[in-house]
Amino acid sequence: MNVDLREHGTISFPSPGETESVEHGSALLPPELAELEPSLAGSDRPAIYVKERSVDPRALTAAAAKTAKNRGVEFRLAMR
Repeated sequence: MNVDLREHGTISFPSPGETESVEHGSALLPPELAELEPSLAGSDRPAIYVKERSVDPRALTAAAAKTAKNRGVEFRLAMR
């Protein structure tokens, strides 16, 4: 199964005064993103771009279950 790793990142709009306390790996909106969506760049609240990676949790769960089954793990639903 293919569980793709996405590197899209997140655009965040911090409250006034929070811009200085944004986590490491963040930056003001990069020019290429500001060019795609000019209204984000012209906002009175600066947009912050947070570099992060993500996977689809449903695809990851399905891949983990398939791998476990291929290794002999048996899943059972516990009924009370």
